[in-house]
Amino acid sequence: TQYGLLGLHSARLCGIKLPASVWQAAAQHLCQEQISGGPRTSLHLIDFRTQKRLRDNPRTSLPRRVTSFANGWSYKSGKQASGPAPTRGSMTCAGLTGLAICESGMRAGKGSRNSKNLRKALKAREDGFAWLSRNMTARTHPGAVTIRTQRIFYYLYSLERLSLIHI
Repeated sequence: TQYGLLGLHSARLCGIKLPASVWQAAAQHLCQEQISGGPRTSLHLIDFRTQKRLRDNPRTSLPRRVTSFANGWSYKSGKQASGPAPTRGSMTCAGLTGLAICESGMRAGKGSRNSKNLRKALKAREDGFAWLSRNMTARTHPGAVTIRTQRIFYYLYSLERLSLIHI
């Protein structure tokens, strides 16, 4: 999903028009696949524009704190898993990247700024960042202890992709 959405994002940046339904369907899929049940977490989410304003003017106030549930993504679909699907750092970063791309595409469409899908995607992204704020590390792949050394390069790649997406 991450690679497909990165390709669609590149196409959009090159001027190729995509129907709003593409972004809405992808965002809806990502929201449905997010693993729920994480602990409540409070954090500041700061985008690049706000970070620049803070750097240029230190008296700028921080954005409001967001209280979210630390929910990420797994390699197993929530519908297919027998029992709770374990959340993974790589999949959470990929899910967050995908949602950021979908939000960007939805915001670019006419009349979609207040859509229900956009609000759901924003909430899912806040929850994903809450999971990442509790579990992020560069030493191992966050998730179950048994996979700490598995897929670490995909996790680091996904974290890098997430860091480059501007919405």
